[in-house]
Amino acid sequence: MTLSSFIKLYRDEHGLSQRQFAIRCGVSNGYISMLEREYNPSTGEPAIPSLIMLRKIAAGMGITLDDLFAQVDDMPVTVSNPGPTVNLDAYLDTLTDDELLVLLQRLTAKLAEKRADK
Repeated sequence: MTLSSFIKLYRDEHGLSQRQFAIRCGVSNGYISMLEREYNPSTGEPAIPSLIMLRKIAAGMGITLDDLFAQVDDMPVTVSNPGPTVNLDAYLDTLTDDELLVLLQRLTAKLAEKRADK
């Protein structure tokens, strides 16, 4: 299975839009779209995710990076390009109330985890 198919299947099974999935992963909606289309519009080349971004995708799915590699067929990976950056203020302005609530819940849970670890 390709990474594109794996992401689409996961989103379908969990009833998530690209934007909702992107929020879960902590990446931009455009990055998820690029991975699903397997094409980088900036370069005109096939989309090649970085290891850092794959780790974010796996975490958003609640699986390990090893699990992700076990599910996805041979794919190119780069270790040098972390992917596109996002203007946080502009990105937050695009979110619906429900999406902001999900993001706030995730951030609150992360904060609680960090406090518990101390």
